[in-house]
Amino acid sequence: MKYCWILQFKELLDNINEGYKIYVNSADELLKLIPVLIAKFETKCQNDDVSRMNKREYIPFFKSVKLKVGQQEYLYKFSKNIVNLFSQLRLNKLYIRIHGSLI
Repeated sequence: MKYCWILQFKELLDNINEGYKIYVNSADELLKLIPVLIAKFETKCQNDDVSRMNKREYIPFFKSVKLKVGQQEYLYKFSKNIVNLFSQLRLNKLYIRIHGSLI
């Protein structure tokens, strides 16, 4: 099938249960809906991330350090280096970098 941006757009809308909005009467109506649709898509992406995070079996540590969407309040108590270490651990890198050295 040839590239069709409108089908891709409809698929994105279907992912947030808003696929029917592709059939609005005018482009102006659709433009007015864009901020609402973006907010719904952002919420869906965050919910999907949290769901995947809670189901991870190969990084059980992740559930302990990431409790909700957004930056964790407890991270404000630590230095930038410690926050970077937590971030690297959550990403499950094959290595971590401390003061420029790979471990």
